[in-house]
Amino acid sequence: MPNKRLEKALNAGKLYQLGLNFVDSKPENLSLLYRVNSVSNKIDYAGNNGLESERSNYSQGSGSITGSDENDKIEILSLQFNQSQNLLATGDSDGNLQIYDIFSAEALNNSKSSFNMPIICMKWHPYSNFSTNYLYYAHVNGLIGVYDKEASKKKMLIQETDEISCLDFSLDGSVLASVGKDSMIRLYDSDFKSSPDLNKIIKTFGTDSENRTFFSSISDSISSILSSNPGHTSRLQCVKFSNTSNDLLFTGGWDRCVKAWDKRTNKGYVNTLQGPFICGSDAIDINDNLVLTASWVKENALELWDIRKFKKISSLPIANKNQESSNENKSLREKLKLDDNKVNEYLYACKFFSSNDSKNEASSKVNTVLACGSGTQSLHLIDYEKTSGSELISSNFCGSALYCLDAIYSCSLICCGGVNNFSVFTGH
Repeated sequence: MPNKRLEKALNAGKLYQLGLNFVDSKPENLSLLYRVNSVSNKIDYAGNNGLESERSNYSQGSGSITGSDENDKIEILSLQFNQSQNLLATGDSDGNLQIYDIFSAEALNNSKSSFNMPIICMKWHPYSNFSTNYLYYAHVNGLIGVYDKEASKKKMLIQETDEISCLDFSLDGSVLASVGKDSMIRLYDSDFKSSPDLNKIIKTFGTDSENRTFFSSISDSISSILSSNPGHTSRLQCVKFSNTSNDLLFTGGWDRCVKAWDKRTNKGYVNTLQGPFICGSDAIDINDNLVLTASWVKENALELWDIRKFKKISSLPIANKNQESSNENKSLREKLKLDDNKVNEYLYACKFFSSNDSKNEASSKVNTVLACGSGTQSLHLIDYEKTSGSELISSNFCGSALYCLDAIYSCSLICCGGVNNFSVFTGH
């Protein structure tokens, strides 16, 4: 395992060169650092007057991704920072897998898929480090592969029989979960250290095809309630393991519910949170006893849940509703070219933006979350434990639908991706 203190010191030095610092307090605002265009491969840096400087992301002869026509469109469907907090990986609708240095925004590779199929989700293996960075990725056609960053090689690992929507690793990296169109949850052995059955299925949860066909013919909002089978009744879009347990995981999709599973049991099913309409691979996040969900709905899309009681705590604000924020909301409506006064939310992604270090006293004071989607086309920062109730702290308009989101709290970096570009922000 890498020396975490050394990593933190090295990254702190890089952040200092960017004028940033490691954060142990609640961020009060979000500022854009840079934006990378996926079509033109240009980097726009934020200056005092907005995006002011631009340069190519590739040197001559490096084999940049083709596609420079202004009518071309590439959607960033997945992105994730690695555990060493120095790399950012992105996957897009053209099957491109890209890895960037997060401090310089330099592209470190150019890996075009031979399948020309969208990369719908990607996850760094939890035991990746500076010398062995393994990035798992899933194509929409059911193929799961791994990219060895050091060797610059891809390897196909698994071919599922249906579309895949999302992947996630257990806390210790010993299990890889996948979900998709067939509403099944598949658990694969991903223990690098000792397992003789690496990449083989060790358990499956979910409903059978007969039940799924019947319940998919009725309203998704009531199908999961009527079904006696604890499995999902429609397409799954997200799977997320607990950040404190290797055994507990959560799934959600189009049947308007999020289900909890315990992989130690035969059937797996634990309980259900009714309501969330999950449409993104980053639409569920876990922080100890709290679950955060982002739904693709007009309003009340961002919700906080208590898994000790399996009850909703509150809906979190995406647009300010008080009088002082009316100018901000009006500006957003103008940017979105809306005729009415209502700003629809329609979220694809959410994430807790707080320290996971229980020994850090400051962590108890930092209760912020992030969210983005297609409705507001903005990245939002929300404080969910204000004494006066939840409060929207900051919103940054990105100009197009946003599908994915990741963040590193310790160095206050956030990245969101969507149509034709991804943007890196800092909280301060």
